[in-house]
This record gives sequence, structure tokens and C-alpha cells, in this order.
Amino acid sequence: MKYEFMQTCDFERDINDTSMEHDALSTEPYPKKLIAYIRGDYKNQWWTGYFGVHEKLRTAQTDREGDALLDYLTSEMFSDLNTLIAFCESNGNDSQGVWLYTECELCNYAIRIIPMKNNYNLYLYQYKR
Repeated sequence: MKYEFMQTCDFERDINDTSMEHDALSTEPYPKKLIAYIRGDYKNQWWTGYFGVHEKLRTAQTDREGDALLDYLTSEMFSDLNTLIAFCESNGNDSQGVWLYTECELCNYAIRIIPMKNNYNLYLYQYKR
């Protein structure tokens, strides 16, 4: 699948939703359309961790869509930390990293990439459309 990445998004309202919800799996309130986020760290290979937020929004189809995007990001777009750092440097990198957004069939995604060694380098936030 080909993804179109933007530096602004049309779903900012979902990201900054002020009508926060809390479910039993969350330790704090999150935007009500946030299904999950994945945190990635590059140390000679990608290591990722999944953090469910609103499990009631999660389906096998949203899992497949998110997994496909994560696979694209970690194997093709940012196959190693050097490619991630180079991308950030060419896209206005600062100490906070770069944000990208993409819209897919079932979900919208906010992606934060951080070009620092020994830090979490990728955050992928999945929002129900």
C-alpha cells in the first residue's frame, strides 16, 4: 500500500478532543477516538510495544491496517536509525522530532519520529475514523 504523509492533518479535532474518556484499560484519560499507540525504539533493529487505549474501538481490521503501516515505517521508510535521522534533518528537525500524518481506510494516524539515539524513536497513534 502506498501512503501519503502530510505535515498537517484534517483530523486535528480527534487528536485534541477535549471531551476525554477513560476506560478500564487506560491509566489516564485519552482522546475518545484513540484506539492505541505503538512506541518504537531502534537498537540495531526495531523494537516496538503496543499500548491499547480504547479497546472497544479495536477490531481485527484496524489491527491489520495499523500493522501494515508500522511494517512500512520500520522496514521501508525508516529501515534504520540513520534513515530516520536523515529524514528528520531534511524536514525541519528540532529536539522534539517531526510529526507526520496519514489517513487510511479505517483509521487516521499521527506519527512522531524522534532522531535521538537511545531514545524512543517512533510513536504511532491510531485514531478511529
